Amino acid sequence: MTFDKKIVLIQLPSPFLLVEKWIAPLHLYCLQAFLRQRGFENVSVVNLGGIEDYTREIPADGDFYGISIFTPQYRSACEVSEYIKNHLGGIVIGGGHHITALPEESLRNSGIDIAVMGEGELSLFEIVTCKDLQDIPGIAYKENSHIVCNPPRPFHPNLDEFPFPDIDEIDFQQYPGMILDKNAGTYEMSIITSRGCPYDCAFCASKAFWKRTVRFHSADYMMNAIDALHDRGINEFRFVDDNFDLNKPRLRKILARLKDRQSKWSCGMRSENVTHQTMAMMKESGLTEVSLGIESASNKILKLINKRETVETHIRAIEIIKQYDIDIKAFLMSHLPGEDQSTVDETVRFVRDQPIDCYTVSTFVPFPGTDIWQHPERYGYSFDRNQSYDAFACLNNNNDNLSVSCDAEKTSRYHKQLFDACAEKNTGVRSLHVAQNLDRVSCWKEAL
Repeated sequence: MTFDKKIVLIQLPSPFLLVEKWIAPLHLYCLQAFLRQRGFENVSVVNLGGIEDYTREIPADGDFYGISIFTPQYRSACEVSEYIKNHLGGIVIGGGHHITALPEESLRNSGIDIAVMGEGELSLFEIVTCKDLQDIPGIAYKENSHIVCNPPRPFHPNLDEFPFPDIDEIDFQQYPGMILDKNAGTYEMSIITSRGCPYDCAFCASKAFWKRTVRFHSADYMMNAIDALHDRGINEFRFVDDNFDLNKPRLRKILARLKDRQSKWSCGMRSENVTHQTMAMMKESGLTEVSLGIESASNKILKLINKRETVETHIRAIEIIKQYDIDIKAFLMSHLPGEDQSTVDETVRFVRDQPIDCYTVSTFVPFPGTDIWQHPERYGYSFDRNQSYDAFACLNNNNDNLSVSCDAEKTSRYHKQLFDACAEKNTGVRSLHVAQNLDRVSCWKEAL
């Protein structure tokens, strides 16, 4: 069966980022592939990042407009949805982490008609096939002057039934974070092979979205995807799963295919899961970089935020990884609950002592759906819930990284100490190494 409805999937502007179109919005290309698999031929993806006049980019004849919303994009979501309702018509559907955490508020204050909470494929399909809204689980919608929230949708048990994005739809030249060598025409593809995370860090909204469940694409599905990408000239990958190594039998099969294809790749891991056996296996299959969520080098803070790892665990993981000549990228976070000068000093010493190759220094933000958002008093943290969501950006396009905390002046001073310590190590601060051939990177480095 085919459907003649026109569906437009919109990536909102992200002015808080240094480079808005760093990588393609793969989550929207996944939705596009799913809808096309189900019979919708007219599904387009529109990226509004870095565009001054977005009204020229949004097709005027859409039947449905889907908008994915990250918290600091909420004002843009309101503007874009109101523009669509007032000038284009069509039904506006919102999804993503922000609207999942705050569906009623998100609908009440915007032109969004329907909120998809959690995983989007099946709910979106049922909406655009005009199924009665009251019969669609996992959504909220406006009904006259009221907002109706339906029961949650159970997670689909078989991720392999969701198709891989069609990379022919992606113009890699638009996305510098996916370009390895623009002259040779070689690219790096971000891939997610699972959904969800079993951990419950207090600063992370994953628990609200995925309910601490984890589902995996099968090894066969991923090996077929790797083969298809390789046949199209892509043989370098960035696995962006929360925990790529969690399922060891599946991991071994995927690594064998990466080795056969002589691929180069990177991934993120928890420090507690780093072992000699795993790193040897990964190195042999082409691993070049591991990202570790260090967050802080204060055990007091790690305990408070329920990280369930210690500084000693991180140091041990770094020692093991470096024995295999693998680069390490560390994620650090300033403005965390419990932060004071002594904890900042601990993290600064850690930065100076550890052989880490690249840092991303972000600002802690109590995103809706996190435990700290729900219960800030448990963490000794205070913030104004009525301030603009524009401020809820964990990575800003400057070094100030203003905090939403009531102690913004003090915590911004701590952020500068941490950022300066990373810069003094002459490492890359943020991910610079992926696109070092690009002209804009020289400007980017100066900005840092």
